[in-house]
Amino acid sequence: MYTWFFYKIYNFYKARNNHDPLFHSVGLVFISQIIHIMTFYLILSKILDFNTFKLADKLYFYPIGISWLILVNYYFKKNVKNNKTEKHTKVLLLYQLLIVLFFFMFVPLYIAIRLSGCQIWK
Repeated sequence: MYTWFFYKIYNFYKARNNHDPLFHSVGLVFISQIIHIMTFYLILSKILDFNTFKLADKLYFYPIGISWLILVNYYFKKNVKNNKTEKHTKVLLLYQLLIVLFFFMFVPLYIAIRLSGCQIWK
């Protein structure tokens, strides 16, 4: 799922001569993974009825997040170097990419915000 998402964004940036399509694509994949993990965590917290933590209070998230970003970057850089992009050659148009981003990132983010009681930033 994330590989497909990465290559759609990567090919979009590469077709438009972006100066660093790899890192911009990795960044969006990383952000979507964080959104999906937090949405899954909030769903489990509602089902199992336990308290959620606030991200602003937990500074240990930053080293874990940076390590995860480095791992994701390494993984996709290795795939791009090995030319595994051949089966993902279709370039999306802007409106198609916006639809993919909407359903892949913003819908889970909306669900996470609603599950948290709309108090993520308090």
